[in-house]
Amino acid sequence: MKKIIAAADPAFITEQQLIHFNIVSKQLNGKLVVVFLESLSADSNPLLSAIPGDIAPLYQELNWKNVEERVKLVNEKVSLFYEICRTHSIEATLHEATHLPLEALKEESRFADLLLLCNNTAFNRLFETDPIAFVKDALRTMQCPVLVLPEEQKTFNEIYFAYNGSNSSMYAIKEFTAQCSMLTDKKVTIVYVDEKGDAALPGKELLTEYMNCHYTNWSTVILKGDASLQLATYLSEKNNFIVTLGAFGRSRLSEFFKESEAKKLLELLNNYLYITHP
Repeated sequence: MKKIIAAADPAFITEQQLIHFNIVSKQLNGKLVVVFLESLSADSNPLLSAIPGDIAPLYQELNWKNVEERVKLVNEKVSLFYEICRTHSIEATLHEATHLPLEALKEESRFADLLLLCNNTAFNRLFETDPIAFVKDALRTMQCPVLVLPEEQKTFNEIYFAYNGSNSSMYAIKEFTAQCSMLTDKKVTIVYVDEKGDAALPGKELLTEYMNCHYTNWSTVILKGDASLQLATYLSEKNNFIVTLGAFGRSRLSEFFKESEAKKLLELLNNYLYITHP
């Protein structure tokens, strides 16, 4: 059994989201721990210094009223969490963290096998300008593999392995295979993008040997051009799948995607993304 943690903003957790976490966790033979990440202690008025002195006290008073309302809402959501678990027979443990969400989640991930994260998760929304900024930061810093979930639950029928011959891309494939051995009967496609005009698949013989040990229905697709653009275009035509990505947010030499294009990929896809760091 695996320890699977799921990150949630308690003020915005929904019944559908909890059910989704539970279904994925059960499918992967995991023990589910839902982490309520609260940023109240971090909301130290980041804009206060820019507000004129005669207005600042009023703003601060309004902001604390906001915090008090949020605390009340979070307490209601904690009660709702247990009610949903009872109603749907969900066996889940609740962890409540009150310090910075990203740091709290990083610490939790150190002691987990997998992190579930919804693709629209955003904390401290009062000052958030990029709806997936938290997700991107989490992908860079987490200390266990991350499975990014679409907003709505889907049944994926195919698995795509993004592969460029690097250690990071192969590490993602191996981690996924080890954690998701119950899915090895799915159709698998290895997607390689030839950026140098050499259509040869890196490590073809060894890759074939590895894949034959674990999968019975797999094939390869070779595309040409910019890796991130071609992969995003290729996957945009697919539905109901999971794709593995290695070394998110690292340098161009060790990652498959440029940061700006990886962001586009996250925005483009509404499927399951399995992301690792070697």
